[in-house]
Amino acid sequence: MPIWASIYFLGYVALALTSAINDIKEALVFGILELISDICLFIVALSYWYEFIRVSLLALLLPLYILGSVLFIFHAGRSFRCQINIFTVNASSRKKLIAGILGATTIVLIHAPLLFWGFKASVQNVYAGA
Repeated sequence: MPIWASIYFLGYVALALTSAINDIKEALVFGILELISDICLFIVALSYWYEFIRVSLLALLLPLYILGSVLFIFHAGRSFRCQINIFTVNASSRKKLIAGILGATTIVLIHAPLLFWGFKASVQNVYAGA
C-alpha cells in the first residue's frame, strides 16, 4: 500500500472515531449506525489493498459494502438535516441550504476513497496491484 493511502486510513480512523463518539453522546442509535457503516466500508476498502483480507472475507465483501453504503447514505442525509438545523430560525433558507450542502459534501468527500476502493474490491473484483 502506498504511503498516501496509509496516511488516509490513519486520518480516517481518527476522524471516524471522533465523529462516532460525538454522535453517540448526542444520539446513541445514530452514533452506532455511523460506526457500523465506517467499519464495513473500512474493511472492504482495506481488502482492495491487502490480499489476506480479501481472501479471508471474500464472501462477505459485497454484503459489507452494501450495508456500509446504505448506512452511509442514511448518515449523509442525517448530516444534511443537522447542518440545516444548526442555524437559528432567523437564518435565511439559502444559508441553511448552503450549510447543509457543504456539510453533506464534506462527508461524501471524506468517504469517497472508501466508497471507490470498496466498489472496486467488492463489485468489480479489481484489486491494487492486480
